[in-house]
Amino acid sequence: MLDICKALSNPYRLQIMELVYEKEYRPHELEKALSMTRGGLERHLKQLTDCGLIEKENFIESGRAKVRYYISSESQEFFDSLRKITQKFITSRKGPQNNLEHIKLLETRIKSLYESIEKVNTLYMDKNISEPEYLNVKEGYLKELIEIEKEMAELIQTG
Repeated sequence: MLDICKALSNPYRLQIMELVYEKEYRPHELEKALSMTRGGLERHLKQLTDCGLIEKENFIESGRAKVRYYISSESQEFFDSLRKITQKFITSRKGPQNNLEHIKLLETRIKSLYESIEKVNTLYMDKNISEPEYLNVKEGYLKELIEIEKEMAELIQTG
């Protein structure tokens, strides 16, 4: 667990995680997206792969060896859970003053989730992510939407 926390303590590694959460990347794409040198990038990627947050895949394309990085399924589940826990923590710490304020916060979360769903739909339609990745990510978003809708329903009933 400490290795994961240490890996996530760096802003560049967090940016890498944010990128590979949505789709797979080749090193040159990450270099460009992060404005980083190959050497610096490789050190960050090694730390993330060593603790299992991302996966590295070697493959042959046009007779040349290539590499791509993507989020592991376990890591994706971890981050989906962490997102829910974090949102719940933040909501409880801020403590909306009344049900109406709480509902407005939930509506904002729903809007954000719909935007994320649209983004993942576009990535899938543009063939930037595979069907299994698409279904996995979309399932996580939809589960979160259901939880928010349940919470809103409870607030309205008690309101």
